[in-house]
Amino acid sequence: MIPIPRACFLTLLGSLALPQASAFVIRSPAPMLQERRNWRCSSSLPATRLTSSYRPPTILSATAAASAPPATEKLPAGVLPITLTVFAQMIGEGIALTSLPLHMSRLGASTVATGVAVSAFSLASVIFTPVVVNLSSKFGRQKTLRACLLGCALAQLLIVRASAPAGVVLARAIAGIFAASVPVAQAAVTDLVTPAQSALALSRVSAVSQLGVVVGPAVGAAGIGLLTSMGVPDVGGRHMRCVFAASAAFAAAVLAAQYAFAGGADAPAPPAPPTPSPAEISPAGKRRNDALPLSSSVTALVETLPLATEVRSGVKSQWALRAVAVALGWGLTLSMATYCLFGSAVIGYDQSRLSINFSVAAAITVCTQLLVFPKMIRRLGEHLVCALGLTLSGAGLLSFSLARANPLHQIVYLASRVGNALGDTACATLVARASDGSEARARNLGAIYSVRAGARIVTPLLGAWLFELSRRSKAFPGALPYFICSALTAALIPVPLALKSFEDRRNKKAQQD
Repeated sequence: MIPIPRACFLTLLGSLALPQASAFVIRSPAPMLQERRNWRCSSSLPATRLTSSYRPPTILSATAAASAPPATEKLPAGVLPITLTVFAQMIGEGIALTSLPLHMSRLGASTVATGVAVSAFSLASVIFTPVVVNLSSKFGRQKTLRACLLGCALAQLLIVRASAPAGVVLARAIAGIFAASVPVAQAAVTDLVTPAQSALALSRVSAVSQLGVVVGPAVGAAGIGLLTSMGVPDVGGRHMRCVFAASAAFAAAVLAAQYAFAGGADAPAPPAPPTPSPAEISPAGKRRNDALPLSSSVTALVETLPLATEVRSGVKSQWALRAVAVALGWGLTLSMATYCLFGSAVIGYDQSRLSINFSVAAAITVCTQLLVFPKMIRRLGEHLVCALGLTLSGAGLLSFSLARANPLHQIVYLASRVGNALGDTACATLVARASDGSEARARNLGAIYSVRAGARIVTPLLGAWLFELSRRSKAFPGALPYFICSALTAALIPVPLALKSFEDRRNKKAQQD
């Protein structure tokens, strides 16, 4: 049993390194840290092409910030087709996540072959997501999003036509190549909106991706029920083939509608805000400050923490935020895949109760990202919301592994899922906020998505192994993976606070100068 955690550790290191290696293949050399660049879209080209124009890194003063559209202003119309594309693709992924193992078993696949199909999707996502995201900077976000949707539809049609498990594995690998729609969509919406609206736009993308995963299984169950009521025999997995074919047809319909009504060009970028004077310049970039600044005592305390000095630079801050994303991703895995083991063996849930749990948690997650997250961002700011999400997620993981009596167990479980949703979306917002220009923002969003995809290969195995180690414990049966993930999450709470403290100090110094 000892080689299992070693393999997981090595695979996790590989997942952290692969995004950078694959992105390096086509990425142009990054500018020097002291030469921060802003990128603007050229409106003379049919698709978005990035042209470099050097400007000093700036931040809006109170007067200039007041002239920028507020975060509560309605999002541009171009955000809707982007989120619809993500929704159409994630419906197919929701169907695949819940129905593919049963479909492969009917094709004669072993448990190992089913695991290979799942791993093929995640591995392809790790390798190709940075490449696809960087291609979106070259050829345009909308074109890349539509290519991802087309690739998803083709992968589902391959599943429909597959007569052997190997065909399904190939289809899932192709789906993983085109699974970069979420980071490309995140980059696309942040290109369209003002910095003050970035958190709201990113929350929409996160919400529709979660909604697609929730709606997908329901659509699959409804389709199978309809075919059964019509008397269609389920020979050779015919029911699931029809469901995948319907999902592919829906994706193709969305793709055709976008070409019919929107054309092939990207939506125009928003007009640039007024250029501030040199006295208003700060290394934080042209971004509005968080609504709630840290107090001087909290700032002093945060800067004495071990991780604080390590996240000062832009490069290290991105790696620190990727570590935050991995911790939150592991927490989500423990709340779903590992929780199936924990809930049935420790709490005594059956499959129907687990399904109800996951459905309620998913609905609350979507509502949190759509309704609660934007309001919290306006009141607290991205940094503090990320720290709050980490705190709530970590405390919830620890609490529901200890509190096994309902309704307390159910309450803290849902609280953990809410914290995970807040922390995940706020982390993506901080990644966009700490990036200099459209190209760097897309690259960093793609890297954080592929890192999480790599973690999804490792964390289910690690969580199941730790659960089995502690399953026979009399005091806390099965709680070991939740203890470890909770401690890791708590250790990363200073990361967003450190970023905030340094940014507040830079802003204050810039105002004094």
